[in-house]
Amino acid sequence: VGTGTLAVRDPECHEGRPVVRLDFSFQGRVMLMSIRDRTLSLVDLEHHHTLRYEKEERHPMGTRDERVAIYPGAGLWEPEGGVAKALHAPHPLDELSFIYLARSVRLGDGEMREFDLHFDAGRSPVRLRDRGRERVRVPAGTFDTRVVEMEVRDPSRFGETGRVVLHLTDDQARVPVKITSA
Repeated sequence: VGTGTLAVRDPECHEGRPVVRLDFSFQGRVMLMSIRDRTLSLVDLEHHHTLRYEKEERHPMGTRDERVAIYPGAGLWEPEGGVAKALHAPHPLDELSFIYLARSVRLGDGEMREFDLHFDAGRSPVRLRDRGRERVRVPAGTFDTRVVEMEVRDPSRFGETGRVVLHLTDDQARVPVKITSA
């Protein structure tokens, strides 16, 4: 239904810390309706946790704008225009940085692992499950992949729990070549 881009930008400085910017953008159509998603994460390179998270979604069922500042040293996260809340994890992640975590986790055939790392307690745990190997054809070519299902809790988006299926190249790089979600 559309095309997307995942990118890791060159390291930069954010509030005196070296960070890497993760960008995800997607545009597509379902029949006559357009869909757009842009997500940004700033991840602390030294401690591997999220410092800033932004999401803009536009689709026929509504819109969603979320901007969050995360302060691991203070144990807080703060939605833009909202009240600061206690962090759920000492090294918090957001939904985009979980995709990069999924790339680094080696799962055995059929293995499932649970991670209690989301900055928002209501969105933890996140489960990663190995779904085997699959050859996929995408506009960039044909790839042998490992299929990893990411089960995420997000009541505002999925009702309760959603599933994101990642097709990661079955090699050392584990590049996401296909991502599907409801």
